[in-house]
Amino acid sequence: MLPIVALVNEYDLVVVGGGIVGCATARELTLKHGNIRMAILEKENKLAMHQSGHNSGVIHAGIYYKPGSLKAKLCVQGLHLSYEYCDAKKIPYKKVGKLIVATNSLEQQRLADLHQRGIENQVPDLQLLKGVEAIKKIEPYCQGVEALWSPHTGIVDWGLVTQHYGKDFTERGGDIHFNFEVNGFKESGDSSYPVTITAKNGNFVKTKYVLTCGGLHSDILSELSGCSREPRIVPIRGEYLLLNPKKCYLVKGNIYPVPDPKFPFLGVHFTPRMDGSVWLGPNAVPAFRREGYTWFDINPKELIDALSYRGYQKLAFRNVTYGIQEVMKSFFSRLQLKDLQKYIPEITAADISRGPAGVRAQALDNDGNLVDDFYFDSGKGPIGRRVLHCRNAPSPAATSSLSIAKMKGGILYKSFRCYEYDVIVIGGGITGTAIAKTVKENIKHASVALLEKEQDLGYHQSSHNSKVVHAGFYYRPDSLKAKLCVEGANLIYDYCDAKNIPYKKYGKVIIGTDPLDIYRLKELYKRGLQNKVAGLELLEKWNDVDLIQPNCRGIQALWSPNSGNIDWEVVTKSFGNDFKNEGGEVFFNCEVKCVREFTQPSHPLLIEDTKNNIFCAKCVIICLGLHSGSLFDSDKDDCYKNISLKVNYHLLNPKLNRFIKTNIYGMPHLDMPFLGIHISPTPDGNVLLGPSAVPALKLDGYENNAIDMHYVQNNVFSKGFALLFLKNFQSCLSQFTETVFGDVRTSALKKYFPMIAESDILPGPSAVQGQVVTNDGEFIDDFLIEVFEGSGIQKRIVNSEDRINQQDIANGLDLHQSTVSRVLRRFHERQENTLEDLDKDADEQQQLNGIVFCFYSR
Repeated sequence: MLPIVALVNEYDLVVVGGGIVGCATARELTLKHGNIRMAILEKENKLAMHQSGHNSGVIHAGIYYKPGSLKAKLCVQGLHLSYEYCDAKKIPYKKVGKLIVATNSLEQQRLADLHQRGIENQVPDLQLLKGVEAIKKIEPYCQGVEALWSPHTGIVDWGLVTQHYGKDFTERGGDIHFNFEVNGFKESGDSSYPVTITAKNGNFVKTKYVLTCGGLHSDILSELSGCSREPRIVPIRGEYLLLNPKKCYLVKGNIYPVPDPKFPFLGVHFTPRMDGSVWLGPNAVPAFRREGYTWFDINPKELIDALSYRGYQKLAFRNVTYGIQEVMKSFFSRLQLKDLQKYIPEITAADISRGPAGVRAQALDNDGNLVDDFYFDSGKGPIGRRVLHCRNAPSPAATSSLSIAKMKGGILYKSFRCYEYDVIVIGGGITGTAIAKTVKENIKHASVALLEKEQDLGYHQSSHNSKVVHAGFYYRPDSLKAKLCVEGANLIYDYCDAKNIPYKKYGKVIIGTDPLDIYRLKELYKRGLQNKVAGLELLEKWNDVDLIQPNCRGIQALWSPNSGNIDWEVVTKSFGNDFKNEGGEVFFNCEVKCVREFTQPSHPLLIEDTKNNIFCAKCVIICLGLHSGSLFDSDKDDCYKNISLKVNYHLLNPKLNRFIKTNIYGMPHLDMPFLGIHISPTPDGNVLLGPSAVPALKLDGYENNAIDMHYVQNNVFSKGFALLFLKNFQSCLSQFTETVFGDVRTSALKKYFPMIAESDILPGPSAVQGQVVTNDGEFIDDFLIEVFEGSGIQKRIVNSEDRINQQDIANGLDLHQSTVSRVLRRFHERQENTLEDLDKDADEQQQLNGIVFCFYSR
């Protein structure tokens, strides 16, 4: 028995619900962070009284669940963690395995899909058994035509496991309060412990943060805390039969049917128990109260609440036949017997008797859809944002309990620290990841976080591009682009060599085809020499060009042997891995909605995302690419606009790929930020053609029908873009015609490579490029860095190198994909002093804290 403790009413975290998920998470937090004062509130007089103690006792392997889902990921992790925990605590279990048996051709097709799921989920040692003889080697009395064998599936008493979790928790100083049925959450008025949780018996506790794991009552707890009640919980009772002990020899391990993918239930199965008995079932019937273990357990209020819910009505209407069949099986066990005899014909009516029942907390949305994955959410407001709700945790939650605990424990602990970091980098493109990596590598003591709104790094411009390593000859001498690109090309090659990232030094030829091109080509050559581009040559004899790239046409060319081709998405993810290996933290699906001043002197910048997570920082670096400037009020953003250009690539017919030896570029207009139409071999063996560039109607509008009217009105219809269009009408028209008309595109390419026919140009990927435009209709063609200060962070200092040098930060940061590796050396030189100053006395800290650096231009 766990000790009954006196009611201490002030905690850092309170867990509501003493089931297996709540106890596992509480245990995890006390293991990792023993300084946290914690309590579990349980409405019953002991732990695991409901779902955690009323289940089939199976340790699942992770076969059934959709690849990529939380269930799939956490169940496979939890399988190993559960066995390790049971071994450490000497909790008895048995690895009896599981056989999922198909009895007809339809089930065979479903079994094949299930097998593929298991492989994708990395279920260990999964085997597909063909024929009844292979099945009988595992289960001698079982019939079927095909089966899936999972040798690592096991059985255990999950109620006993929960008790051990609770014991671990109390031994490390945690409190468990039994008979504490929560009936409300309210503001306490105490800034140290702002949430009060009240119980029906009049008791209360105060806390900083709350985790609810209420199972059958999870939607009610969410509503009590001021959060949404959706999705609702519908109680589904599962009734088991017991196999006559004399016939238990018929079942060696778990025998399961192939489940119907329309339902989240695994069907009637044979489950051996730790006490030697065998459970048969369960069925799935509605319960008339949330803890209704028999037909006679009725709570009129809960029943009316369920029946009046629109989602429940829709679910019942769609599944009338299935529901009636399950109810009939409940009343007439012989009907359930028929399902069992499909697999073991030796079982007779005399061999079965009524057994125990459990109630599953099934989350259901308003459209009558069953929520199939684990589901967690929180709310808004002074209480809601301090509560994390576990809203849906059915099977395999017991198996996954330790992995769920690790996931939720990490999230919750960050709440205690208020997500405080020395440096936060917003934007997980190649620039953001390189900066985050470099800060963390060079300033080991700094706590650094990287926030990315997508589910992976390098999701937009860093992966949607021509995959070229530029050498640096295009850019205006003395500009940041020129300086950083030349150095960056060599650094990126060194980095890729060190990390074994594949790349190709294909080089690049820029071809001039008429006298104006030749004049511009020579100007470009002069730029390249001033920029100290390695190996740059002006090829005035076409025979020299033909030796490098046969079959192309022109008069003269510029040759850059140091240009190359690489997959920048791979590089970005490598930067991210380096950052994490150094102890940096990455938050995915974290879309930042604002950056503002904060009242806390040590961390004066506050960042809030769309999920109401709060981050505090000393220094913020914004590398949002397409969304640069979106974190600040639009009325402060009238000096320039970030315009999104949709660029359309095509692919060369693979039959012609062997003729492309290098990157082939036309001569660009030196006053425009586009490199013109080109032919680029990629590391994967394809050849990209293009791109053409037209305005996108959404910041990240990859699709032709992607439209954001707010963006169109404020950016595309802005004064600056209108002037830009008028000033460059001919170039804009040319880009439009190349995009729309295939013959125009073909003519542009044939100008440099005559072998290409229109039929050789195949559909290819699209990309979106962010470009900064001034109110005067000019492109900002250099890297644009702004500094915002803690005292009025809306005050902008645009592209001021003096200011940047004065702060000893950011000079030497590069935003172009091919030169971002410049960060690997120079960022430390400029960054370290500022970050070290953050640890100085309060006066200096107040002056230096609260600096925001925003990087705009490509």
